[in-house]
Amino acid sequence: MTWKSVFLMIVVAIVSQLVRGCRLREEGCSTTITCCGDLACDKGPGAAWGFCRSSGSSAIAAPSKSDSSSRSQSSSIPIFVSSSLPDALCSKEEFITAVTSAGGFGVTPSDEQYRNFVARAVNGQITTKRELAMFLANVIHESAGLTTKEEWGPPAPGTYPNTVGVPGKNYHGRGYIQLTWDYNYKNASMALYGDLRLLNDPDQVKSNDMISWDTAFWYWSAHVHGAAGVQEGNFGTTIMKINGGIECGSSASNPTGARKRLQMYQDVLKAFGLFVSEAQCSNACDCVILTFAAGSQSGGKANGNPALKPAPIANGCSQTYTIKSGESFWLIGKNNGMMVDQLLTLNPSVGDTNKIQSGQSICIRA
Repeated sequence: MTWKSVFLMIVVAIVSQLVRGCRLREEGCSTTITCCGDLACDKGPGAAWGFCRSSGSSAIAAPSKSDSSSRSQSSSIPIFVSSSLPDALCSKEEFITAVTSAGGFGVTPSDEQYRNFVARAVNGQITTKRELAMFLANVIHESAGLTTKEEWGPPAPGTYPNTVGVPGKNYHGRGYIQLTWDYNYKNASMALYGDLRLLNDPDQVKSNDMISWDTAFWYWSAHVHGAAGVQEGNFGTTIMKINGGIECGSSASNPTGARKRLQMYQDVLKAFGLFVSEAQCSNACDCVILTFAAGSQSGGKANGNPALKPAPIANGCSQTYTIKSGESFWLIGKNNGMMVDQLLTLNPSVGDTNKIQSGQSICIRA
């Protein structure tokens, strides 16, 4: 077989897969994102996302913090980097600028940290740039600018009572959002991987960068993403859900922590091109900051012409798209750096994606 024949076969296979909208081996999948051919979506119980793999060949290994209101066999987890992920929500340059400017830590994140941040974001159900900025601001605060993935000390054994974990193991804060308490390790492990690997070997939450991001995004998805006010831009709600018992309220032991998070959020908004003006909130734990629409800019030049200054938004759809003849929901998502599930979240009235029509208007940015 000549190299030309091989090349043609590859091109035909890729085009066929793109037309069908399915995912290749080790690419992400969900209930609505299907796998190509005889591949199956391998995801643990309760997990929203998984990876396309041959049936029966799961790569998931066998089973081997803050306060309760907020806060291994891992080598088999593949590095998942795909152009189908919502990396358009944050470029590498924006990520670096955000991490180095927010909080004054000034340490440049690694390529691995950016790749994992983008690749594992599907576990957080984040579909807007503003929510991603909220998440990253909290992560920067919790991890001292991505420089630590373990609670400082660490605390002495017995600091966090062990009731469902492995005897002798300590379940103090680890990872980018400081996963804490044995039951959180258990719940995260089951939701993400379908086994108890994090309960059996909690140290991998700090030693494996992908797992550090996985657990942070899991916590956000389970406890923050759906909280009242978050989707409307209330950054204060995210503080309440992550460390409210310590940083919020009249009896807070660390009230300055909330203010620091709020300032970091504003720094991340600036790095992401979403910043409008300084926050005017008297209570950092209940604070909505207006932002520009994702992807817009407040000044400068665009293609040689002055860029228009868009109206600030706090909620609702900031950008719509008119469907053209022959376009599929999958193709529209691909062209806009989104997955089908993310588009559906923005357009709950669509229902059956196979019945969209030319001329129909949909939301592509919150």
